[in-house]
Amino acid sequence: MGLRLRVACLLALVAAAVTCTDAPTGLHETATRLQGHLTLSPSFSAAAASVYRGLGAFGVEVTEVHVRLTAVTGSTRDTTISFPPGQDTLVVDIPIPPSENDQPFTALLELRNDQHVVLFSGTQTVIARSATLPRFSSPAVLIQYTGPGTKAKTVTVSPPDTTGAATIPLRASAVDSSGDAVADLLVRWTTSDATIATLTPTSSVTATVAGLGRRGSATISAITPSGITGSARVTVVPPPARVVLISGGAQTGIAGSVLALPVVVEVQATDNLPVPGTPVTFRAVTAGGNVTTASAVTDAQGRASSTMSLGRAGGTYQYEVTSGALTPLSVSEVATAPTPSAFSLVSGDQQVDSVGRSLTLPLVVSVLDQFGRSLSGTVVTWTTMSGTGAASSASTTTGSDGRASTTYRLGNAVGTETVNATAAGLTGGAGTVSFTMRAISRGAAAVAIIAGGDQSVAPGTTAPTPLVAQVVDAIGNPVANASVTWSAAAGNASFSAASSLTDATGYVATRITLGSTAGPVVVTARAGAPTASTTLNVVAGPAAILSRVSGDAQTAHAGTSVAVAPSVIVTDVGGNPVQGAAVTFAVSSGGGSATAATTSTNAAGVATVGSWTLGTLAGTNTL
Repeated sequence: MGLRLRVACLLALVAAAVTCTDAPTGLHETATRLQGHLTLSPSFSAAAASVYRGLGAFGVEVTEVHVRLTAVTGSTRDTTISFPPGQDTLVVDIPIPPSENDQPFTALLELRNDQHVVLFSGTQTVIARSATLPRFSSPAVLIQYTGPGTKAKTVTVSPPDTTGAATIPLRASAVDSSGDAVADLLVRWTTSDATIATLTPTSSVTATVAGLGRRGSATISAITPSGITGSARVTVVPPPARVVLISGGAQTGIAGSVLALPVVVEVQATDNLPVPGTPVTFRAVTAGGNVTTASAVTDAQGRASSTMSLGRAGGTYQYEVTSGALTPLSVSEVATAPTPSAFSLVSGDQQVDSVGRSLTLPLVVSVLDQFGRSLSGTVVTWTTMSGTGAASSASTTTGSDGRASTTYRLGNAVGTETVNATAAGLTGGAGTVSFTMRAISRGAAAVAIIAGGDQSVAPGTTAPTPLVAQVVDAIGNPVANASVTWSAAAGNASFSAASSLTDATGYVATRITLGSTAGPVVVTARAGAPTASTTLNVVAGPAAILSRVSGDAQTAHAGTSVAVAPSVIVTDVGGNPVQGAAVTFAVSSGGGSATAATTSTNAAGVATVGSWTLGTLAGTNTL
């Protein structure tokens, strides 16, 4: 089978397939037994012929031909033959079984590139006929373009309209009749004016446009092999030459504020006209300054802008605008110092602590400027308005957080203390805040019995004078609500209130009732750890009972003294020994006599006769 493809009219000559059973198959070869003919007549459609003529512009070339014959039985015979450049005729040998009858085949003819991508194809039913029968001319195999981009209905070039001085990238895309994207798109690029810019394809669907140094516009088109076209207009300008200030320089604003007007710059080319699409960078040179837009791209008028923020300190602020390697543009702005606007109490108010102590929390205030931001460097004065305490510093200055503070030591007097903080630069009530603190006693440090001690009390009676104690702190301030407990040694007493709380003056009182035992009674008042003691004397009552102690029932010779001098004890009604009571010993029977017959009781209430001499007659003697 021979195909002539590269003729000017792009029509193929007749191709023949030879069939045989026992001889090789080939063009112009005669079989020894049966010989048949298969005729193919490839024919390009008008559209395919047009595409074929323009393939070179796409960098694509047919490099191989694939033929497949499919019998009615489903069996196939196919081959792929190289079709190198410069060759016009192609011989294709496809062995098929010999037959005396006509054999119909479905013939598929494909033209491919060096990547085996099908560019053109056509299908037709052909007849293989025995050489003994009249020749049969099959219908022509109509060849259509089926390669990349075949389904493209609409082509779009992005971006559609662009202006710039740098290299501009372009991309072509396509959709089919259903609106779905065409994945295998292939385009060639053209420009309406090659003197404006160079056009360089970078892939099957992309290209770049680079200006040639003069300002102008060109239409760039992307064309598929089937002739579907999409276009974009590209305006090329000369490269940037300088950055110039249009507006926004030499402004004055309050430190820490955003300037009212943006800084507007224009990038100009060598022809002094604006350059759109150029990257521009804004930055603050002076510490504390800032820009709201760090980078931008010039608009259609070649302009870009950014708003400048001033730092919190007053003075001149420098900003810089750059574009690529162009000389930077310097912009100066002026900041005036911010002023205090709001003054408030932050913490430390309403603290309670013991007298003479430093408060746990510092007194803290805050100063804000007119923008509601923390303001540093404001002097705050601290003044004690009531009480005897004092701030650690007469004045302090706000820091970067806008706050100033001081510590405060309470005075030595219990009660309320007040401190005012005043901010410089603010007048009236807006410039003053007040702190209120309360000083309380430090707690029981000492207790003293100030009344009711050293009394002499009859046994079993209540002391006429109440016991009174006072509790004070370490610096002598009375302690209110301190618990005081009363006790007596050996428990020889009872109290009207064994435990009670001190009043506002630190005093507490109780009544004590003594026991029946005479003698000293140690009374203790306890306020936590501190204690105080006093002694009360229980004094025995009048002599009420006289009892024998010793010397009774002795035996001795008549007219002699007994061995043990008799003694007695004198007690009051409570059994307490009565000291100093006069006791008289007298012989009441049996005769005899006593010496030192009248004597006084000692501290134990005991009185002893000097001696007792019995009578001269034997018998009972009574003293």
